[in-house]
Amino acid sequence: MIRHTARAGTEEKQDAVVTVAPGTDIQIAVEKAPHPRFQESIRRCVFQTLEELSVEAAHVTVRDFGALDFVLQARVRAAVRIAEEG
Repeated sequence: MIRHTARAGTEEKQDAVVTVAPGTDIQIAVEKAPHPRFQESIRRCVFQTLEELSVEAAHVTVRDFGALDFVLQARVRAAVRIAEEG
């Protein structure tokens, strides 16, 4: 369960800043994607990672700076872990 807002990542090249906040459902917003065609891929990657972590309600914002999928997954996992801690 997401208890508070948490952030993971940096604004460096090939990274992403992922912010996770409490919500009533899953909402994913993608900002600064290098190209619009990557937004759906980023959303899909984030959603799959949230499913793996059994997160059912969260507002997630991704500021992408060219991150690969494994980087996005790590950032989502880190932000969720921090947000779930009391």
